[in-house]
Amino acid sequence: MKENPDHYQKIVGMSTRPADIKKLPKPIRWFGYFVFSCVLIGGFMFLILLVIQSFT
Repeated sequence: MKENPDHYQKIVGMSTRPADIKKLPKPIRWFGYFVFSCVLIGGFMFLILLVIQSFT
């Protein structure tokens, strides 16, 4: 089934364009960067701990 962009705009309320991060207010941008960084660091730490645990 083909997705209809009008449906997303009118019914769901979603924009068909991707969000422009640079246009967001600074506190929201910094919060997004912080959350994204925490997810990346947490995933990296999980992989490291998984490798360390497999060797012991």
